[in-house]
Amino acid sequence: MEFESTEYKVVFFIGSVLVWSAICVLVESTISFKSLTPKQDHDVKNRIVSILHGTLTLILAGYSLFVDKTGYTDPNTDVQHFAILTSMGYFLYDLIACVYYDISDRALWIHHSLAMFGYFTCVYYNNSTLSMVGLFYAELSNPPMHLRAIFRSFGMRYTTSYELCDIAYIIIYIIARGVFITYAIYQTLLNGEIPFLLRFTCFSLWAQSVYFMNEMVGILRRKNKQYKERVKKGIPYFWLTENPEIKKLSYANKQVKENVF
Repeated sequence: MEFESTEYKVVFFIGSVLVWSAICVLVESTISFKSLTPKQDHDVKNRIVSILHGTLTLILAGYSLFVDKTGYTDPNTDVQHFAILTSMGYFLYDLIACVYYDISDRALWIHHSLAMFGYFTCVYYNNSTLSMVGLFYAELSNPPMHLRAIFRSFGMRYTTSYELCDIAYIIIYIIARGVFITYAIYQTLLNGEIPFLLRFTCFSLWAQSVYFMNEMVGILRRKNKQYKERVKKGIPYFWLTENPEIKKLSYANKQVKENVF
């Protein structure tokens, strides 16, 4: 691939935006969830596209880190260019789609804007191994994140399937970002050979993750209290449907926001 050419990179980026948009249109036109509200329907379909992107970038970033084994100061490889430009196109598509379908929030705007800026600096400075670390460990927690949101849309908030996905998401998120990405930030934050803007962007995304990790610890504490109440009252969760007895639990009728993406 001719990633040395600026024109090629621009065309590839535009092509990436168009491809992700085309996949969205395909999913929107071929899948219908009649039991959902229009907003929930769009959210679930958008998450299907997100899972596809996450799987692809996880593979590409993993190949870069564990097969190519590029260093933090090495120039971009073709695989890194492909991953960065593909993800940059995805995040622009996703931001537009979320705004269009009215499923965006401030956290998404901040995250996507920082991510796209970071990807741009990777292309501009021809350095992206730090971003590969962020991509790989960030994407590890995304499948359970999207699955639990999909389960929630289908009225499975108080089921074993949702609970397992939610707990898996939180634990993977905290370990991947709180340990591995934190260590990468520690290794690179003061490394002058890595472009400052890239270090700043990665640090900002990491800081946002730390904020969410604090919220997640609170969610885990609430889940522990909820589990103890279920055990005490003898009301179990079912796998795919909500137990009618759930209404007897004190927390079932409370609207507690635990979205965190």
